[in-house]
Amino acid sequence: MLSLGVSTFSWAQDTGIYTRVNIALSQVDASAVERALYKHFPILSQTNTRLVLAHEIESPGGFHYTFDQYIEGIPIHHGGIKANLNKSGMIISCMNYLADFETNITSSFHLSAEYFRQEVARELETADVSISQSYVVQDRQLIAAYHARIYDKYSGLNEERIYHADTGTMLQQEDLNSYFARVDSSGSGKVFIPNPCTKAQVAYGDLFVDAEDANLPIFDELMDTVELRDIQYRAGLFRLEGPYVFIEDILGPEKTPAVSIDGNFYFDRSQSGFEDVMAYYHIDTFQRYIQRLGFTNLQNKPFRVDTHGSTSDNSAFVPNGENSYIRFGEGGVDDAEDADVIIHEYGHALSNAASPGSLSGFERKALDEGVGDYLTASYSKDITLFDWYKLFNWDGYNEFWMGRDAATTETYPPESRDIYSYGQIWASSLMRIREEIGAEIADRLAIQELYSNAISMSLADGIQLLLDADTLLYEGKYANAINFYTCQSALRNDPICLQVDLSAPTAEKYFEIFPNPNTGRFQVSFSPVRNNMQVEIYTLMGQLVKRVQLTAKISSIKLSVAEGLYVVKLIQENQILEYRKMMIRR
Repeated sequence: MLSLGVSTFSWAQDTGIYTRVNIALSQVDASAVERALYKHFPILSQTNTRLVLAHEIESPGGFHYTFDQYIEGIPIHHGGIKANLNKSGMIISCMNYLADFETNITSSFHLSAEYFRQEVARELETADVSISQSYVVQDRQLIAAYHARIYDKYSGLNEERIYHADTGTMLQQEDLNSYFARVDSSGSGKVFIPNPCTKAQVAYGDLFVDAEDANLPIFDELMDTVELRDIQYRAGLFRLEGPYVFIEDILGPEKTPAVSIDGNFYFDRSQSGFEDVMAYYHIDTFQRYIQRLGFTNLQNKPFRVDTHGSTSDNSAFVPNGENSYIRFGEGGVDDAEDADVIIHEYGHALSNAASPGSLSGFERKALDEGVGDYLTASYSKDITLFDWYKLFNWDGYNEFWMGRDAATTETYPPESRDIYSYGQIWASSLMRIREEIGAEIADRLAIQELYSNAISMSLADGIQLLLDADTLLYEGKYANAINFYTCQSALRNDPICLQVDLSAPTAEKYFEIFPNPNTGRFQVSFSPVRNNMQVEIYTLMGQLVKRVQLTAKISSIKLSVAEGLYVVKLIQENQILEYRKMMIRR
């Protein structure tokens, strides 16, 4: 029988794998990238391994090639490298997770692949098990292993296991699902935008409670009638099947997807068709938005959604190649009644499309949760400012669970050692950056970063990739804001953060900047002016660009500086009296 060994999963902070490189290629293809990597990374020849292209994709900012690491024709589990190129054909960075090991192999494939397939199928009572050979590196030793990929469409089980090929001991077990918490015609339907609490601008409670999915007249008043674009008309019925969303019944409980004879999908929240319409509308709307941003190859196909795929209070993105899907839970408030949950789970699908097979490692998973939370907060905030930072404020913030926060002041590492707490810090940092540089610019940067992600990366690696995204899309124009807010949340902790020196100002108001934002010319007014006072203007990363000494005879000064984000400080005898951020846009 197969036996369970000690899990290799660790709660320790992940180390970085980001490597800055600068390699110009004469042509842009996988072979040229592979040759360049062999020359640049000596470990490839030292370990006698070869690279095999696993995935390639083009993004608005460049090209991205993922290579798996092989030895003797067998892949090394979680060994490989990802190369990120700009549009000019230059490799600008690599995510290096190449395995380093002694070249001798300490075990053999004593047991057969069929043995493992039968044992796993017998244990789990499922026949959908694929087995492949691989090597696992432990203490720089190569261990022969079998990689079991297990998928059960009825239960939603979707995991991988690694077994020792000689002893049968399980070396590792990992759930591959990403959980949300612990065209022929158009039609119309009724939905919450984004949920009843946000629409009514009230907190969960009193009349706004789930009450076991009961419908009340107040909920009908909070619904919007929307266009359901490009739904299919087939066999005399309109169906919620379009170019970007495909509503279907994949898992139990069995509930037939809603159809209509006239294209009108009008349901109340007690009817299962309501969640179908919610998922179709919000995913379709969000996919069209990201395409408008320039990202035309991320899930730009009918994506499978089961709005009633679980009786538990949890939802999940289930990666399974072309058959990947999202299942929404029905426990507590039905998850698909809240657009926050819908967009969060779809964020996992977008991440997987940009960097398939990369979701492994504690902080890599935390980053994925953070991206989903960021997209959720962005989507909600663009609808209304009311409680935009309260993620899942209809599905959560209630007796079922506490929801999450996209404006947390907690710094890295958080007190709670779970991927969701780490993700909140990532999302909150991105939301502060978004406030400074603008919604669509920040959204482009966040989505562009997804293409470069790799297994085992840290959140610090994610910051470097975010800076790369800024370089690829905007020539590094927003690096100051990225650095400032990631330093502020302690996601970044390196010498550049030491340049940020913003002591807490006093409650007294000393000066005003007008206008702010401005186009480069502005006025600073003072009250009162004291001896030895001066105005200093810094970039967000601490570079002094202007200093003006003040006298008691003046009450204002007119200044001009270049486009960018700045901190204006009023200083007296080396003490900061007050500071304000200032934005200059041409």
